[in-house]
Amino acid sequence: MIGLPPRGEDRPELLIAAPPVEMIESFLERLRSNLLWKIDGLTDEQICRPLTGSGVSLLGLIKHSAYVERGWFQIKFAGLDVETIWSPEDTEADWRIEPGETVQSIVSLYRSECDTSRAIVKRSNWEELSSATNGNERCSLGWVLTHMVEEVARHCGHADILREKIVGSTGHSRGSMSVSTNGDHRPEPPLTAAPVEMLGGFLDFLRATLLWKLEGLSDEETRRVLTPSGVSLISLVKHSAYVERFWFQIQFAGLDVPNGWSQDDPDADWRIEPTDTVQGLMALYESETAKSREIVREASWDDVCQGSRSKSQGKTLGWVLTHMVEEIARHCGHADILREMIDGATGE
Repeated sequence: MIGLPPRGEDRPELLIAAPPVEMIESFLERLRSNLLWKIDGLTDEQICRPLTGSGVSLLGLIKHSAYVERGWFQIKFAGLDVETIWSPEDTEADWRIEPGETVQSIVSLYRSECDTSRAIVKRSNWEELSSATNGNERCSLGWVLTHMVEEVARHCGHADILREKIVGSTGHSRGSMSVSTNGDHRPEPPLTAAPVEMLGGFLDFLRATLLWKLEGLSDEETRRVLTPSGVSLISLVKHSAYVERFWFQIQFAGLDVPNGWSQDDPDADWRIEPTDTVQGLMALYESETAKSREIVREASWDDVCQGSRSKSQGKTLGWVLTHMVEEIARHCGHADILREMIDGATGE
């Protein structure tokens, strides 16, 4: 696969074992950095270029993410009286790049909003409840932090696909139509809960969202390759199934089960073989996620990975859960763009 140009060593390091707030914030910091990394080496025209039917650009993602930081940390959680630019009459204002706005000004806005978010988190704790209500209930700082990992990871997934559409480079580190919500039974994460339950709730929501993105499509549409690197909606599901197995069964529980890829064939879990069917791969994904839930149910936040591979050494269940929220949210972001490329349907 084509990769982004090498980047500097300025990315914040992920914590391997830490209390919940510090652990989840370290993932959020990495994601914030990754989102800005996606515009490295591009011209202003490329960064501002709308690339989807609903008009999303890389700079629009950054502007939206800046106001998401402000909305959740300053307005919802801290209850500060600060300006927001969207309203019921103009719900897309934070996605739209206005004539006087520049790449430099939007990036500076994003950095400033992230700095304010950090200051709020620094003086708060996991169980502390928001000043403003989310719906009919107040949510905890733990909910806000986990939601922000989910949100920014998903936008990094959007940025992955947009960047590849511009210059063909990949790298890990809104319209009038919507995916049908008929029979939408996706589980909502709890607004207040202990860390393992909180992250498990977000992960279950994301797992359901990934499968939801395939609803109403034909087998051909689900299999259709839509990027130069060969990604399709069903390959996202296959890859995600083996990611579940790798982190929960092999790395965390130390079970001796087959992996979906190897050093000789690192993309095997992305490749759809002639014998693979959409129904079979969706069943595989649901089976692997069920096994993951069973493992988590018997473990606690500070339990250390039992796998013998170097990737798992010293990492805790808390790390694995936070990483999986980040990973599946990012793939949901990929799926958002791919679904819109197929039939114009959008939806969170």
